[in-house]
Amino acid sequence: MNKAFIVGAGVTLAGLLIAPTFVGNSVESQTRSAIEKIDDHPLYSASVLSYDKGWFSSTATIELSLEIDTLLAAQQIDPAEQDTPDKPVVIAKVNAFHGPVYFGDGVGIAKVKYNASVDGNILRGYVTWQENQPFYYNEGKVGLFNGLSYTDTIPALKALENDGDIEFVFSGFNGEASDEGGATRYIGSSKSVEISGAGFSLGMLNTAVDMTYHGDFMAAISGKLFESDAALTAEQIEFSDSTDTNVIIDALRMITTTDIDEQANTADIYLEYAVDDIKGAAQEASDIAIVLQ
Repeated sequence: MNKAFIVGAGVTLAGLLIAPTFVGNSVESQTRSAIEKIDDHPLYSASVLSYDKGWFSSTATIELSLEIDTLLAAQQIDPAEQDTPDKPVVIAKVNAFHGPVYFGDGVGIAKVKYNASVDGNILRGYVTWQENQPFYYNEGKVGLFNGLSYTDTIPALKALENDGDIEFVFSGFNGEASDEGGATRYIGSSKSVEISGAGFSLGMLNTAVDMTYHGDFMAAISGKLFESDAALTAEQIEFSDSTDTNVIIDALRMITTTDIDEQANTADIYLEYAVDDIKGAAQEASDIAIVLQ
């Protein structure tokens, strides 16, 4: 057998065996950096409870919470005057399989294959969903050239609050992100949301988001501007109350675009709100748009 072939095969095998530990180190440092950025945000708290790094895979347990008092204060509401629940805390578990050839949850070629889930069991006192299903699940991979792709899911939810005064029904949400050569495009949709209570009801049909962003999405978590194009749409929104008010909004759209000029240190931001039709409340209108730039 050709000695050059044997040496080449040996070098390739050594690379495939050694590379995962370097990828694993990179995954850990990026995970901890992301958690620090989330924790720096005034509305969130985040910490790494544990991080177990192996040669070919890593597992992390992360604690996440929402600062309700800060959120209320930002809306000029005195938290002391509100009967707010304790700060909600959820636990996220992340499993990462190191490339360039990963094993474990499937076999393939990528820098990292991962899955992340939030069981959300602490939230079952407020909302219900299918047993043995996480409140949030995300599965994806980072390609050899850092392109990100993933799918994520929120299950159908139902909640009864205030002894049945308010009912909330959510059909669930499904999203998918794909790499588009230096940018990431995310598309997600939900069929329906219904909220009803004493004397009112609100329903939304076929809401969707379509966003393409460039660079590090963690910039958004840090409160920084980042280049993006996004559209949030709802096919129909209907509101009614006990005074016989009935308002129907067809084809609601919110469109935003942000372009950043790094050299000039400037940003061009476009924001558009538009609807096809509004009916009810003793008036009707069509083809309405508000644009800010």
